Amino acid sequence: MYYVILPQQFKSLKQYEAVEIFGQKGLQLFLKYVINRLEQGGNVESQSKESLSDIVPFTTSLLNFVETSKGNVKPKEMLPAGMELPTFTRHYEKEGLAEYSQPGSPEEGETSRKRKKSESVVPTELLLRTVVKMVNDPQYGNAPVNDPTDTINLDVYRGEAARIEEKQGIIEFKVIENSLEPFQDREKMVWLLQLQSLFSVQLPKMPKEYITRLVFDDRHRNMILLKKGKGVIGGICFRPFPTQGFIEIVFCAITANEQVKGYGTHLMNHLKDYQVKCGNYHLLTFADEFAIGYFSKQGFSENVEMPKKLYQGFIKEYEGATLMGCQLHPQMRYTEFSSYMKRVRDLHQVMVEMKYPDKARKYGGIEHIFRQHNGQALSLKSIPGLENLSDDERPAKDLDLESKMKLILKKLSSDKWGWPFVAPVDGEMVPEYYDYIEYPIDLHTMSKRVKAKYYVHQHLFIADLCRMFANCYSFNGVDTEYYRCGYRLNKLAYELVAKYFPDSPLLPNLPEIKPTLDE
Repeated sequence: MYYVILPQQFKSLKQYEAVEIFGQKGLQLFLKYVINRLEQGGNVESQSKESLSDIVPFTTSLLNFVETSKGNVKPKEMLPAGMELPTFTRHYEKEGLAEYSQPGSPEEGETSRKRKKSESVVPTELLLRTVVKMVNDPQYGNAPVNDPTDTINLDVYRGEAARIEEKQGIIEFKVIENSLEPFQDREKMVWLLQLQSLFSVQLPKMPKEYITRLVFDDRHRNMILLKKGKGVIGGICFRPFPTQGFIEIVFCAITANEQVKGYGTHLMNHLKDYQVKCGNYHLLTFADEFAIGYFSKQGFSENVEMPKKLYQGFIKEYEGATLMGCQLHPQMRYTEFSSYMKRVRDLHQVMVEMKYPDKARKYGGIEHIFRQHNGQALSLKSIPGLENLSDDERPAKDLDLESKMKLILKKLSSDKWGWPFVAPVDGEMVPEYYDYIEYPIDLHTMSKRVKAKYYVHQHLFIADLCRMFANCYSFNGVDTEYYRCGYRLNKLAYELVAKYFPDSPLLPNLPEIKPTLDE
C-alpha cells in the first residue's frame, strides 16, 4: 500500500483567519468538537498525549471566554457627520443579534462650536392658552383626519391603524434568525418557514432556492410582522455589517391581502428604530423598478450618503436593480416620527392663531409708506398689521446658562448622596432596568449634553433633572438605599435650581412619599 504525507500548511497559498470568516459561532462549534475529541482520546500520537493536560484546560477556558464575552462585542460606531449617539433605548423582543446591541445610555458626541442664533422664549401664558385650545379643539386632537391635501395628517392617518393594532396586541414585531445550534425553538422555525413561503409568493421573480438559502442563512436576520391568528404576514430579510455600520436589505414583502393598511411603513419604521439601537445608521438595498416607489416613500434615495469604500465588495449587486440608501438619525424614533411632526405643526399653528388672531386679514400695499419715509427703513409698528410687534421684544439671553448648569452638576456629582447617579445604570448588573425605564438619564449624560450645547434653555436642563429623580422613584422601592439617595439628592437639586434659576416655573419637586430608611 502506498500513501502520501500531505503538508500540514500550504505556505504558497494565502492565509486566512478562520474566525473572521466563520464568526464566533463557528469557533464555538469547533472548540466543542476539539474538547470532545481530546477528552475521548481521539487519534492522538503518543508523544502528544503528555500535553493533553495543558491543551484541554486551555481550550475549555477559551470556550468559556468566547461564550461569556459574546454579548459584550460592540459594533464600529458609524455616525453620520454632525450627528450624535442616541440617548434613548428602544427594546425589542428579539432572538439573535445580541452581540450587536448597545448600552442604554451611550456617551454623546461633542459637536463643533457654532455661533448660536438668539432664541425667543414663548410666554408661559401664551403657551398654556395654546395647549388648552389644542386639548379642547377636536381639529387638533390626536386622531388624524383623512385629508388628501394635508400630507402630514395623511401620513399619520395611514399609520394610525397599524399603531393601534400594535398597542392592542393584534400585531407584533420580532427579529429572528436561523442558527447553527442543533436544537432550536420550534416556533421560530415555523416563523422562518412562513416567511420563506411569503417571500416566494410575493417575489415570484426570485428563485425559491435563493430565498430559502438567505432566509435560513445564520448571517442574515429577519424582522417579521406577526398577526394574531394568522402568523407571519410580512417581513424584511437583511444582513448586518456592524463593522461597516450598515445593513443590506435583501427581501421586503407584505402578504397580498394585508397590504394598503400601513403595515409596510410601520414594519420599515420598526426596522429603522432597531438599527439605530444596534448602531447601524445606513440602510442599503438594490430595488427593482417596482420597489423604487416604496423605498422612496420610506426615505430611501438613489444618492447614497455612505462612502462607497465602506460597502463596496460587501453587498451583492443585482442586474437591472438600483442601489438605494437611507441614512438614519441616531436620536430619531421613526415609529413615532409622523405623529410627532403633526403635534409640532399643530402647536405652531395654534400658537400663531392665538398670538396673531388677525393674521388672515389682508392689508393694502405699503408702497406709499415707503414714499412717505423717502425709502428709509421702517419700524414694525409703522406697518399695517404689525402694530403689536416690537423691534426689541426679544428677552435678554442668559449668558451664564452653561456655567450655571455645570456648577449644579458638579455639586450634585460631588455630593455624598449622588453616587448612584454619576454614571448610567449598568445593564449587565441590572438587566431589567432598561426594560422598565424608557428614558434613562444620569449626571454623566447630562454633562455630555451640556458640552454638546443640547440645553438651549434652562427648562430642558431642569426637565432632565426631574426625569432622573422620577426614574429613581419609579424603579426603586421606598425601603431601598437608592430611593433614599435620590430623595436626599433631590433636596439639594431643588435648592440649587431655586437659587440659580429663581424665575423658573419648573422645579425638581420632592415626592410625597419619603424614604422609610430615614424614619
